[in-house]
Amino acid sequence: MRCCKRISLGLFALAVMALAAAPLRAADPRAGQALFQGSCVPCHVVADWKGKSGRQVAQAVTDVNSGKHEHPRKLGLSDAQVADLAAWLSTAGTR
Repeated sequence: MRCCKRISLGLFALAVMALAAAPLRAADPRAGQALFQGSCVPCHVVADWKGKSGRQVAQAVTDVNSGKHEHPRKLGLSDAQVADLAAWLSTAGTR
């Protein structure tokens, strides 16, 4: 019986950790478009990202955001903003 309780507690803990790691909201492409137009357009065009997946866009923006890649200015974007930007840019060239 103790074994079953330990397994149940372990599974419960895993479920809680999985829920905690899940995103709280879906990416918002419209917010990503507004962010791109307000912050990125002075130097970038949508065509720069054509053919890139959301994951590729998110990784590139995260690398710039973290300082891994040089950029003329510090972005300071939240994870949600990176997701929004990636959601929009990964589909913008296909419309």
